[in-house]
Amino acid sequence: MPILMVKNEEYVIRAVLDAALEAFGWALVGDTGSRDATVEIVRALPGVRLVTFGAPDPRALGQARGVLARLASRSTATSCMIRRAWPRSRAMRRRRENAADSPGW
Repeated sequence: MPILMVKNEEYVIRAVLDAALEAFGWALVGDTGSRDATVEIVRALPGVRLVTFGAPDPRALGQARGVLARLASRSTATSCMIRRAWPRSRAMRRRRENAADSPGW
């Protein structure tokens, strides 16, 4: 699942999220105080969950990363969406089967 932490990325965020949505069906974005149109662009995209942190100091960035990681790990839809988005080729099916046997999948 794509998890992005961004700030003032209005020029590239749309292309990045379009690719992430095509591959995974959804994305989690943490904004750390953008002053451009980044937040508006992200909010306009269906399938993207936005979490705003304001403008944290450098020590708080680690906490923001932790929040995003906890949100991603709590999502029950994550594994289903990843499995659904996984390509159907024989090699990719084998990788998926091997990954399903590994701990944490």
